[in-house]
Amino acid sequence: AMGGLSKLIGDNENVLIKPNCVTSEVYPTTSDVNSLVSTIEQLQAVTSGTITVGDAGWQNSAIVYQYLDYDGIIPPTGAELILFSDTYNVRRESWEPERPDFMVYSDIYDSPVIIDHCCLKRHFRSGLTCGLKHHVGSVSGSYGSDTREYFHTFPAYSDTFMQLIAEFAGLVNSELTIVDARSILAVNGPARSHGGEEREINRLVISGDKLAAEVYSSQLMAQYDETYNPDLVIPIHEHAATLGLGTLNLNDVEVIEISATFVDDNQSTIPDGFELRQNYPNPFNARTSISFDIPHKSDIEVSIYNSLGQKLATLHNGRIEAGKHSLSWDAGRFSSGVYFAKLHIGNRILSRKMTLLK
Repeated sequence: AMGGLSKLIGDNENVLIKPNCVTSEVYPTTSDVNSLVSTIEQLQAVTSGTITVGDAGWQNSAIVYQYLDYDGIIPPTGAELILFSDTYNVRRESWEPERPDFMVYSDIYDSPVIIDHCCLKRHFRSGLTCGLKHHVGSVSGSYGSDTREYFHTFPAYSDTFMQLIAEFAGLVNSELTIVDARSILAVNGPARSHGGEEREINRLVISGDKLAAEVYSSQLMAQYDETYNPDLVIPIHEHAATLGLGTLNLNDVEVIEISATFVDDNQSTIPDGFELRQNYPNPFNARTSISFDIPHKSDIEVSIYNSLGQKLATLHNGRIEAGKHSLSWDAGRFSSGVYFAKLHIGNRILSRKMTLLK
């Protein structure tokens, strides 16, 4: 409906994917590695250029990559997982002399095409949901920078604080924003450790307009998080619009809503997301069927656990094609009780409770 990535990216153009990897907490605190793999596969269909993936946040990126299995999953796709080091100092001409330069990573700043691949989550200081607060290329982290320290000297939600968010966000612009809103982090954020609650809404927002993506995402957050007040971020949106970061009024853009059901070349239905279905029959006596959906070729594990968290059996461990799948578990040698079927995809785990009655 939007014309495809070939409308945005040349056939030999290099692309950098900027995920959300601020800390070693699983999706939706950080970007889902399987979603990144899907994006890489789509990019490889339109460009023979280099595709890189990288982010830097509160924790050392090498540790975060390892914990989330980015370093085990992304390189085999043909994309390059990178660590940032060199920086540039950039600033707006309108900034007063005492305001420090804004430090950005040169790998991001120099990239011909940037895809901002962020998660839908709220931030406790700014109220923003993703795109604008997800400063593309900014040097942050516990080690900080002069700009970051300057930024945090202002009280949250103060006029200066709100203006700075928009000004920082626009110093490095992405060509495409992908907001992964299949699950959101509501109530508090931007991490589970801040008290964030995961909620399923099964949306994916794709936009060439950074500000429009943020406004739309703010509306989604307000719809699915009763504690979120979208009015708090209006000053940021308005200032971003004056800086030319995008469209503030969604009536001025075309919003295309597409059903997330896809059909492959063989006309077989491809699921729109990972799902572990309730086993059947349940309760069961000795044998039961465990069904699950895989939206694209993935490395998965399907295992059985008891109520103490001990693994009893592995039904599948390895790569599996996209589609709807079913496995059988023979529990003949186990006693009656509660068991759990678990589907592992990277660091994401889906679980179903099962009851064995003999």
